[in-house]
Amino acid sequence: MWPFLPGASYDYRTEAGALWENSIVLAGINWISTTLPEAKLGIAEPGGHAFDFAHPAVRLVQRPNPDAAGNDLWPGTILSLVVDGNAYWRKVRSRSGKVMELWNVPYYRIEPVWPDDGSKFIAGYRMRVNGKDIIFPKNDIVHFRNPVPDPMNERKGIAPLKAALREICIDNESATFTAALLRNSGIPGALLSPEGTSNEGRELIFEQRQREDLVALWKSKFTGDHRGEPFVSPIPMKVQPFSFNPQQMLVDRVTDRPEERICALLNLPPVVLGLGTGLRNSNNRASYGESRRAAYESNIIPTQDHLARQLSAQLLPDFEADESNLAFGWDRSGIEILRESEDSRFARATQAFAAGIMTREEARELLGIRN
Repeated sequence: MWPFLPGASYDYRTEAGALWENSIVLAGINWISTTLPEAKLGIAEPGGHAFDFAHPAVRLVQRPNPDAAGNDLWPGTILSLVVDGNAYWRKVRSRSGKVMELWNVPYYRIEPVWPDDGSKFIAGYRMRVNGKDIIFPKNDIVHFRNPVPDPMNERKGIAPLKAALREICIDNESATFTAALLRNSGIPGALLSPEGTSNEGRELIFEQRQREDLVALWKSKFTGDHRGEPFVSPIPMKVQPFSFNPQQMLVDRVTDRPEERICALLNLPPVVLGLGTGLRNSNNRASYGESRRAAYESNIIPTQDHLARQLSAQLLPDFEADESNLAFGWDRSGIEILRESEDSRFARATQAFAAGIMTREEARELLGIRN
């Protein structure tokens, strides 16, 4: 792949490094992976609401292997989907072929493979195990991929986050710059130069040994445990800032663009992650609740539905016959943020009754009034 992003002659792909090491990205991964399983995964007929939570396939996802339980599969799955656009589960079968365990496989250890003649879209998956490449049959891997295909390999999904590599680098550099300043007691680099003239009237200069001693003395007074101590120069000298200070760099605003762009690609309002851009624009509980609901509608619900479709196509056939009309789905009835508030429901019922859209009995039923 061409290493440079559009309009750039710098390799931001390499510089961005592991995307999950960026604090904004990891905050998003953490929020999604902890929020997504608030709903209950079950199996039902399409469009049905009578979920079966005791189905063997559901129980397997809830207890996938001896070393994982509950929602342990989802964090690694979400991380791979967010940073790569692809996530993988390996099925471990008994001698009879029954799926007994599920294991999350990091995206960087596995790749789809196919025949050179293109007779099969995906024939299997090559996985790195203990330093060796092993080919697994296609039906032994659950491959979750982003709905948007990767133009460089249509067998995989693409991670929208990869369009924000420059913004991730900006945020990383901002954090590094701030940390370096704090290590230096908030003082940017300085130029130390002699001031005045010698007794003979010549301009003063620093000899090499003097330069080394002054640098060591400056560092000892303004870094580490001695930062902030008074400094007395043994010789006349002039101190000039050698770089922009934090105010000139607008460090507190530099991260606004990365926060906005990264959150936009994650389909998450910044406020739900506690980021500065979101907090400055949301100063009350109602606004936060609206943002959290928006995050559900733009990220969590589409992600849940996409995962359910993939599980129905790639895992459920191991438990149900092909003619089965069952499918994986998520029961979101217990999600408080998705429930209509009492005030909103009362206002809707009142307006509908006043407009003649609802009868009195229908309005009372909507409000839960039985007598």
